[in-house]
Amino acid sequence: MPVASMNMILITIIVYFVFVISLSEQGSINDHMCQINRGLLCVKDELATIARKAQEIAGTILEIEQEIKQRITMGTLNKYVNIEMNSTHASLPSLYYHLHFFQKSNIGKEYLIKLLLEAHNAMIYFSNTIDDLRHLKGFFAQKIDDRFKKIQTSLKDQMICRYRNVLYVYSQSWQSMYEVNDRIEFSKMIHSDSSDVHSVRSIVIGRHLRQWMEDLTAVIEKLEGKLV
Repeated sequence: MPVASMNMILITIIVYFVFVISLSEQGSINDHMCQINRGLLCVKDELATIARKAQEIAGTILEIEQEIKQRITMGTLNKYVNIEMNSTHASLPSLYYHLHFFQKSNIGKEYLIKLLLEAHNAMIYFSNTIDDLRHLKGFFAQKIDDRFKKIQTSLKDQMICRYRNVLYVYSQSWQSMYEVNDRIEFSKMIHSDSSDVHSVRSIVIGRHLRQWMEDLTAVIEKLEGKLV
């Protein structure tokens, strides 16, 4: 085989392995959603920003529920909200590491990474769920959808991307938006009109998301004192 051909084959093999290794190292960064901060990064500041955004989202969720209740007569919709709150628990993202965090006197790097990944994937889960909500139609849906769209933007830009920045510091890969396909699984509510379905699901999504915001904020606030 000519030397030139052999060199070309070797170059192709090297390029291929560099590409594969790059994908392996980057994990699931290839959804191109975030501009990862590869410079000097203060993990404490990133987590503090996440906690602050979580509190803002929790406040917005309360406003959304109050707005829905002011616009419509809840009546039997309260029954549907309670039913959906109970039935959707099985499809919620795991809170295992966040809940067990409070039972531990201290944690190491491995547990921290599991916390970060659990929260990262949960934020994608809720972003997926908001996408589903925004495909529904309802009489007052547009204004509520606009507010959820802002929440979704905060989840992506201010939370998911910041979790990725911290995970990058620890050389940890993560799943992309394309790989986390889970979302809240609702019942059909066959005998309800689209406006009622949208209102019920908005409240249910909001309550589940607000609980997550409160739990991850509580973890972040205690994290520095437990990390060894």
